[in-house]
Amino acid sequence: MANSFPSGHTTSAFAYLCVLAIYFEKKWLKMTFLFLAFFVAFTRVYLLQHFVMDVSVGSLIGTVTAVWVYFALYLKGKFKWAIYARK
Repeated sequence: MANSFPSGHTTSAFAYLCVLAIYFEKKWLKMTFLFLAFFVAFTRVYLLQHFVMDVSVGSLIGTVTAVWVYFALYLKGKFKWAIYARK
């Protein structure tokens, strides 16, 4: 398992699914997206592709990236079209 740090699959899953969880307002969708992200992380360890530290750091990087995208784009007005698309 050389070059397995951090888990790219986990990083991508958390980044993508956390952005979706932030974007949608329904609680059951938020919980579903976060469950799927944790499921990806679990399966990477379960299938012996990564260590727990690999997926932990990957999930942290993905979550920080998702929050950064939200603050950098949405709050600065770059996603004004998205407010109208949700309604």
